[in-house]
Amino acid sequence: PHLAERIQLGAVLELGQPYGGLQLPADEHTPVLLLAAGSGITPLRALLCEALAAGSLRPISLAYWAQCAAEVCFESELRALAVQHPNFRLQLLLTRDPLAPAPRIDRETLQRIAPELGEQVVLACGPDGFIERARALCVDASGFCAEGFSPPALATDGGPAQVQLARSGQALTLPRDRPLL
Repeated sequence: PHLAERIQLGAVLELGQPYGGLQLPADEHTPVLLLAAGSGITPLRALLCEALAAGSLRPISLAYWAQCAAEVCFESELRALAVQHPNFRLQLLLTRDPLAPAPRIDRETLQRIAPELGEQVVLACGPDGFIERARALCVDASGFCAEGFSPPALATDGGPAQVQLARSGQALTLPRDRPLL
């Protein structure tokens, strides 16, 4: 939230190259289960869009966990893809929904979402804890590949962090207890 709320228009930010090794199985008939948590949807969305744009007819299911509706990325696009492509199933799971909170990834939810798990290749992306849990729950899948991420541990002193923007030279003082983006 910090960058979105406080960075000034015209500020120049330097970003590194994207990376990752997730790929859909080469066999076009292999069903795929995509498991995403939070911003882990981003690489899985790219794979999904590429496959559907190429005319893939393989069964693809996406289970996407987010805390609340406001944090769901690409929602309208994903819903439209689910309507346009009968081979694509979408399941949004909101863990902090005030009316009906979904559980975090667990055996019962996974069995409901993917009763045919033993036939599917699973691709998962999200925080490291989510990946660890998904890996443990998907031991019966026909394959499993994941990319996890977790923010570095916060400094224990609790004081603000100093960030220097490379091109503008602007120095920011940021709270350590809030995400940068």
